[in-house]
Amino acid sequence: MNPSTMKVAQLKEELKNRSLKTTGKKSDLIKRLEAAIEVENSKDEGDDEEIGEDEEAIDTDDDVDESDISDGGSSNVSSRRGAKRGQKSKQILQLRGGGVSFKDVEGMVRPFSGQDNCIVEKWVAECEGVALLLELNDLQKLVFAQRLLTGLAKVFVQTENYTTWKTLKAGLIDEFKTVSTSRELHLELSKRTKKREESTQEYLIRMREIASKGSIDDESLIQYVIDGLPDSTANKAILYGAISLTEFKSKLKLYDKMKKSVAPNISQNSNDSVVPAEKRSTPKPVTKPEGGKGQPKKSAIGDR
Repeated sequence: MNPSTMKVAQLKEELKNRSLKTTGKKSDLIKRLEAAIEVENSKDEGDDEEIGEDEEAIDTDDDVDESDISDGGSSNVSSRRGAKRGQKSKQILQLRGGGVSFKDVEGMVRPFSGQDNCIVEKWVAECEGVALLLELNDLQKLVFAQRLLTGLAKVFVQTENYTTWKTLKAGLIDEFKTVSTSRELHLELSKRTKKREESTQEYLIRMREIASKGSIDDESLIQYVIDGLPDSTANKAILYGAISLTEFKSKLKLYDKMKKSVAPNISQNSNDSVVPAEKRSTPKPVTKPEGGKGQPKKSAIGDR
């Protein structure tokens, strides 16, 4: 089955058979069906074991009455078993967001440990943004978020009993929320300077991340960014006058272009001013005639 060659009606029919959404553009339908097929054909060992156990449970639960078989009811038994297996497949797809696997979420949301510079409120917002994009339900959000936790955050969650995304989110924010005073933030921003290996864009993003811990106005942030650039005031003059971060970003791009255009000229001028060793002339020492001006006269006693 190749979803990319199917018509819209065929795509919707296949999705309907899998109890998945049938709305959206054709490209959305194709991706949704491809994801569903990928799940069905998945060779993941953990999923195979889970499905195998479920099938055994289904077979065990399906008590077949001898009267049904004798009355020719074997077809009804098969239908009942098929329906249960179909329901289980639907549950697996629902847990995976209709074809969304953890790898998809992992590539879109960074892990959270509670020990790095990742702000918990921002991490939660990232999770909710991805969940909205992938149309994840609360159970999926809870499971995927727990798998993204590492380090101290993972240990913390293991000591608590969070059964919903709402309670997990509230617990993480309460435990790992960074509370910084305005004075501490201003001090941190004033000490942070652009590193040699950083681009100006990366430097600005890092500064904005620090400022997001509290209430720092754009004007102050812009000034701290400018002060942290290791350059002369004359070169940084182009950065002044911005009244918004959007305008400041544009000025930073112009500043980068100016630095790149000036750097080769400086390097060339430096090379031009260096005289090769073989062409350098060694200055001769200046000698003055004996008894000349500025030389001490010989002592009369010494002449005797």
